[in-house]
Amino acid sequence: MDLSFKGQFCYIDAFTEPAVDENWNEEIFQETREECIERLRNSPIHLCRLRYFDKDKWGFAWYNYSNEKYELATYPDGEFFGKPEDAFLASAAFY
Repeated sequence: MDLSFKGQFCYIDAFTEPAVDENWNEEIFQETREECIERLRNSPIHLCRLRYFDKDKWGFAWYNYSNEKYELATYPDGEFFGKPEDAFLASAAFY
């Protein structure tokens, strides 16, 4: 997991261990199996963005891969503000 901050925003990204076929064809993909694994290991999965308003009052937005933008979201209880932990749990469960 990786956290980065810009102004009032906190971006949360995840990393996973890639599953790459043992029968990897270097000619087709133009990289070795090991290069592919390393590239995928270093490619983040954008989960969400938190916005700070006050202590235990954070807004959050999902990362939408179809348009590569963050979209406003509600917490699992339907509220627009909550704790960062709850936003992370909702994001992790979604992906």
